[in-house]
Amino acid sequence: MIKIPEDIAPYLEIKDCSSFPISRYYVTKDMDDILKEIVKMHETAQKLQKMGISYLNSTILYGPPGTGKTTAARYIAYKLKKPLAKINFAQLIGGEFGTTAKNLSAIFRFIADIDCIFLLDEIDCVGIKRGTESAATGGELARVTITLMQELDYFEDHKLKVILMAATNRIDILDEALVSRFYQHQLKPLTNEDTENYAKKFLDDVGVPYDEYNIENYAGENSALTQRNVEKDMVRCIAEWLNKGGDFILNHIG
Repeated sequence: MIKIPEDIAPYLEIKDCSSFPISRYYVTKDMDDILKEIVKMHETAQKLQKMGISYLNSTILYGPPGTGKTTAARYIAYKLKKPLAKINFAQLIGGEFGTTAKNLSAIFRFIADIDCIFLLDEIDCVGIKRGTESAATGGELARVTITLMQELDYFEDHKLKVILMAATNRIDILDEALVSRFYQHQLKPLTNEDTENYAKKFLDDVGVPYDEYNIENYAGENSALTQRNVEKDMVRCIAEWLNKGGDFILNHIG
């Protein structure tokens, strides 16, 4: 167990992802490609470091809510057998005025010594384009954005083992200089084929029977679903199945 210093404990969590529910997690081709690229970047970073060249393995995932950005980070941590560290930005920016940048810097310097996946979830909470924040914040977010970029540069300069990830629903409002420090990957809603395969994998994993024809209809009639949409629909149908005694073939989804 990694002990987090008391001064940053309210803003940071570190989780063991070894219990990730891999048996029911559907890996899309896009997600598989992202994982392979991150692994390749990790290997490249190690080779470059031996040559005395700094290189930051950093990836930002963006896309609509529910497309599985945070879950993707947990999956990658699971696959690479690393803990997942995540900043609680809601707590961080809700603290005493003027201390956000200081606390953010303290978090980065602590994480610098840990071999982990470091996730900046909902990075748009702090990384908005400079000059666009309201007067009420007194330029606080601009200072935080600058601090964030400085800490990313610190990571790159010090040849760390950290694999950095960020996630956002609104990449369009992020500061361009900040975004330029990441490789960018868009997570899109599921294709009909992905939806069908994901629903079947989820139901198979929990042992709930279903009619394949109705699963195909569900996927065909509900295009551009997100992983969250599918999971909620499956849970609702499983609840219905249990309420009816668990003795019938699940015959309607949607």
